[in-house]
Amino acid sequence: MAAEAEQFQLSRSRFMSSVHSHRRCLALVDRHIAECQGRIARLEEIAAHRNGAGFNADECENLISVMLSVLDSYFIHRRQIIAMIDRQEKGPS
Repeated sequence: MAAEAEQFQLSRSRFMSSVHSHRRCLALVDRHIAECQGRIARLEEIAAHRNGAGFNADECENLISVMLSVLDSYFIHRRQIIAMIDRQEKGPS
């Protein structure tokens, strides 16, 4: 009986550690999303300024396109992390 209790505690500890680890990953991807959104906003300002001043803003617009793709990837990763957390919190079916 003591071995079963010890095994349960070990399993619970691993479970909590894993959930905690995924929550840290979620916080990190949330930070990356916020930073990426800020960079995109700044690039949009720069592109608008360049266009308004009569300069070519193609490079800025290309970079914005790339950054939007990166942002999409971050959102996909975020959904994956949330799904893992949900599965772990529900436990085995």
